[in-house]
Amino acid sequence: MARTLTAAAQTAAEDMIVRPMALVHLALDSGNIFVNSSDRTIMFDGNDYLGIGRLGAISAIQEKASLQATGIRLTLTGILSAYVSTVLSENYQGRNVKVYQGFLNDSYVLIADPILQFEGLIDQMSIVLGETATITLTAENKLIRWETARIQRYTDSDQQKRFPGDLGLQFVAQTVEKEILWGRVRK
Repeated sequence: MARTLTAAAQTAAEDMIVRPMALVHLALDSGNIFVNSSDRTIMFDGNDYLGIGRLGAISAIQEKASLQATGIRLTLTGILSAYVSTVLSENYQGRNVKVYQGFLNDSYVLIADPILQFEGLIDQMSIVLGETATITLTAENKLIRWETARIQRYTDSDQQKRFPGDLGLQFVAQTVEKEILWGRVRK
């Protein structure tokens, strides 16, 4: 994925003191979750990203020259056990995840236009319980969908699932192994 830095982000990356941070957006059914790796709430793209500081971790984001799906692991520790039931009841598989790389200036304000580092789909979520909980979420790149077979048939039932009320394939089952005489006179 080609990325370009804004002039301000390029300057921040080359500065003597670099203040990088990650912004994570999870699009879940119960609502969007916005967190960042700093110790303060950051406003980006019209949303407040809650600062979780050292309580979170993101695995290395890999890219390959070949067309191959790669994944990441997001870990959030120190979650109060009271919130775990919310996580357990959430339908999370296949939901979108975005991870941005940004920089903070001397005043700890986000420098414009963080870079989208990863966009994918949530695969698994595991929870380790104790006095507090640790939630580990794995996500796969959207290319993983290319490896999944999408089986569709030219049948009336498949057509009704995709386009309810469409009768274009209602007689397909009757044509199976039917002998059709084409260009000959029937006797």
